[in-house]
Amino acid sequence: MFREGKVFSFSISPPKPGRFVTCAARLVFTTRAAAQAFISKTQIFPGISLRGHRWRVWWNRDRCCPVQLEEQHQSRVLQMSGPVSIMSAEGMENLFRKSGIKFQLVDLREWSVDEEQMIAELSFSSILGQSALQ
Repeated sequence: MFREGKVFSFSISPPKPGRFVTCAARLVFTTRAAAQAFISKTQIFPGISLRGHRWRVWWNRDRCCPVQLEEQHQSRVLQMSGPVSIMSAEGMENLFRKSGIKFQLVDLREWSVDEEQMIAELSFSSILGQSALQ
């Protein structure tokens, strides 16, 4: 979970056997302040580690344009709630895929609110083309 600010996009490049044993990731925040806070956090000992590996973090060599105002009200994480009998994260993913919607899913999870309600959460790789507040 990134607490520094809203994430605009996220992508992972898997390890390359015989060359790289760990993966690389690209993370774009919606604001420069959030990016600076994240980089600052990684510079302070012990920094950030995941599964025993310390993250090396640096500014992207490819500059990113500032996020447009309307995109600051969008999310790359979609949460839906409904009756336990019909709601599931996997079911929502399948519904989107069968509808012809093209997307990259980063994570999906679900949990019960109570005995009758379930929440399904789908995390996409980018805000672009995702949900918007109306």
